[in-house]
Amino acid sequence: MYPVPLSEFLHPRSILTLAAAVFFTSGFMMALMGCRRRVYPGYWHWVAGQFAFALSALAIALRGVIDPFWSMHFANALLLLQPILIAAGLRRFLSQAVGQREQMDYLLWGFAYTAWLISVLGHAPHGVSIFIFSMGFVLLSARLIQLGYRSLYPAVQGTLNLLLGSYALCALVQLARGVISLTAEEAAILGDGAMFGLAFITFVLLAIITISMLLLMNYERAESELRAIESQLMELANTDGLTGIPNRRHFLFLAERLQAIAARGPRPALLIIDVDHFKQINDARGHMAGDVVLRAITHAIADVLRGGDTLGRLGGDEFAVLLPESDSHAAGEVASRIVKCVRQLVIPEFGPAPTLSIGMAVFTQGDSVSEVMRRADQALYAAKRAGRNCAMTQDGEHCVDDLEKTA
Repeated sequence: MYPVPLSEFLHPRSILTLAAAVFFTSGFMMALMGCRRRVYPGYWHWVAGQFAFALSALAIALRGVIDPFWSMHFANALLLLQPILIAAGLRRFLSQAVGQREQMDYLLWGFAYTAWLISVLGHAPHGVSIFIFSMGFVLLSARLIQLGYRSLYPAVQGTLNLLLGSYALCALVQLARGVISLTAEEAAILGDGAMFGLAFITFVLLAIITISMLLLMNYERAESELRAIESQLMELANTDGLTGIPNRRHFLFLAERLQAIAARGPRPALLIIDVDHFKQINDARGHMAGDVVLRAITHAIADVLRGGDTLGRLGGDEFAVLLPESDSHAAGEVASRIVKCVRQLVIPEFGPAPTLSIGMAVFTQGDSVSEVMRRADQALYAAKRAGRNCAMTQDGEHCVDDLEKTA
């Protein structure tokens, strides 16, 4: 059985023809996706880079069939241009500065191509021309690789590292090819040799990895932004827009969770707070003044609360507070401190804050949230009947017996 030469497995023309077909197809698929779906800045540079590689592979595969200008000069220009186009797309995708850095990339591309062209037109040995071309690709790949150090999108960092690592490996292979070409025999470095085929296999693999990683990064960034939008929408859905505290729906959800936890441990308490005579403020001074009052009172209440207490807005001028692990006495002290704090509050550009009436109720075994809220509402009405500006328990008693009231 005769050994099969390596060149049989690495036949350049076959490799490049297949590569051209694959990358023309993938380029058209990317273009179609870009027309039909949302893509990010830089995407069309990636499409251009894909077609640049496909055209280059096809032109080199047709070497000896078409004019040398197309099969060699034009093809090598596109091959060196591919990392520049990918870099241009990445700069836009990663929201990096374009300007002078990108101009430098194109100048380096022109320099690398011109150096190779001079060596060819000057009839330099093939090994020297290959070395110059390889060094040009290494230089341009290095410009691309450094982009990974300035990524603003953590969601794509892993995929970006894999892409840039692939370019680094391909650059090392091309560098090795260039160095070997300086000392290899002429026949070993011409277009039909195994070394030529091996070098282009690395380009093919790089192009496959590139398109996969670029599409994956586009998907990962879209997923990351979608999750961020969902988080923002959830926050908007759960937060009162005026005061920035949980709205009624979210507060009741938190109360249900706390009630379920409390069934196996210490009981929580609930305060319902009403701003006294708030309608008169809106009628006399306008809703803008009313909003200022509600925000100021929200901050004042929040400053009084303990760690773990939860303040929410039930609607209008009505607030509620969840007090975990609080007996009647502890909850009453918190309610009294809130009343005293707001009683002393002076709001800039408004004056003395309106007083508060507070009703307090404690969760007992088997209570539902609605039942506790009903008892707290009853205590709130008792506080209003007692003259407002006070806090009362579910039993109709002042939370603190010596609570001083202003005249």
